[in-house]
Amino acid sequence: MNIRYISLLVALFFILKNQAQVQELSLEEAIVIAQKESFDAFKAKNVLLTEKLDYENFHFSKYPKFFLSLSPGNYSRSNQEQWNYNTESYEFVEVNRLFSNAKISLNQDIGFTGGNLSVFSNIYRNQSYGNNTSTNYNQAISISYSQSIKDINYVKWKNKTEVLKLAEANRNYIEGKESMAIKTTQLYFDLLFSQTSLAIAEINKANADSLYIIGLAKSKVGEITNNDLLNLKLKKTNAEIEVYMTEFNEKEASFTLKDFLNISREIEIKCYEPKTRNHDLIDYEKVRKVTLSNNSDIFYFNRKIIELERNIKKAKSSKYDINISANIGYNKSGEEYPNIYRNMDEMQAFNVSMILPLLTWGSNKRKIQKAEIQKEITLREKDEVYKYVEKEIFRIINQYNLQSKIINSTSKAKTISQKSYQIMNKRYVLGKASIIQINEAYRELQQAHSNYIEALKNYWVYYYSLRKLSLYDFENEKNLLEIIKLGE
Repeated sequence: MNIRYISLLVALFFILKNQAQVQELSLEEAIVIAQKESFDAFKAKNVLLTEKLDYENFHFSKYPKFFLSLSPGNYSRSNQEQWNYNTESYEFVEVNRLFSNAKISLNQDIGFTGGNLSVFSNIYRNQSYGNNTSTNYNQAISISYSQSIKDINYVKWKNKTEVLKLAEANRNYIEGKESMAIKTTQLYFDLLFSQTSLAIAEINKANADSLYIIGLAKSKVGEITNNDLLNLKLKKTNAEIEVYMTEFNEKEASFTLKDFLNISREIEIKCYEPKTRNHDLIDYEKVRKVTLSNNSDIFYFNRKIIELERNIKKAKSSKYDINISANIGYNKSGEEYPNIYRNMDEMQAFNVSMILPLLTWGSNKRKIQKAEIQKEITLREKDEVYKYVEKEIFRIINQYNLQSKIINSTSKAKTISQKSYQIMNKRYVLGKASIIQINEAYRELQQAHSNYIEALKNYWVYYYSLRKLSLYDFENEKNLLEIIKLGE
């Protein structure tokens, strides 16, 4: 279903929102609106967007970063003690200074080594006012590199985990859309059941009214007793009460569905029974294969294990630390600005620093043990998730395949109960059935309709539950990751 169709469908609902006519709404259309306009859709879309922004931040963090720092004016005024060569004594002199500087720098993390490379250029201007007015310039151009010998390469580990995070977020987004389909299905069938129950209750009320009128005529000629007439009147009254109750239930179910779909309550929705899929039964092995490849919970544990392996390596590398840094560049000072870029002086620096723990009371050993235990726990949790997912696949597939048979049986029972109820009303008019038999036929009719709609509801709930678990479209036999445009 393309985006243009979705937009037209949503627009149709908003255009017709103030019209009193009844609008038919299919289950598929309700799901499309829910996945486009509901609060759940809004939340899922923005959660995915934040994850994408995080990934983009990580991706561009690998690019060089340029910074410009400016301090255009830093003025100070103070009295300072200075030596006067004329009087050969110290005296306080007022000193006014204006200091300014500019710095441009480039920083780049080196993914291969985990080190950091930086290039920067500084220029300083220091001007003094007063008795000893002077101006001094200083500039420096430098390239430096720093590297830890023992620490882990954070860039390398982030390359592994951030890609998995985004893939996990994409799967969570699609699972969220399938959860919306499940919730919509449940609310849609709640409304369908209420509308069907109301229609049956109205038919029952019409029949009860007719039977009561016939009963009044029969009572006048002595064909039925006063007790039978009272039973007919009671049936008529109960039928009226049932209509009132089912009308309330229908409005409540309608409001609940419309609120979830985020459409106007002024729209009158008419639901109808969706047809079942014209496909073969779903195969367990096929679903198991795609589920273990797509399921977000399994992706989560794969990422978690990588993070824990990183923590173990981090704990092992923190026994001691060695850092090296190197710096080369040029600098020059002078009283005239152009001259500071001529005949600059070279500067070089190389530094090795070490941190050697002498007494830590075994804290690092305990950190390693803790990280290894956490990894073992996570591996066991992953195994349990595998078992749970496989069990859920088996349960849902068997329930889904079973629903097709149940739907056929409940559909036949519904047809039989409708005919039985009609026949029983006719037999009562002919004096061949009692009120008790009519009431029993009506109860069977209600139960048959309830069982049929419940079977249809379960059929579609199990179908979308399988889609959510496997992220697979069984209609088109495609991976949902391929056919759904993320973020739409």
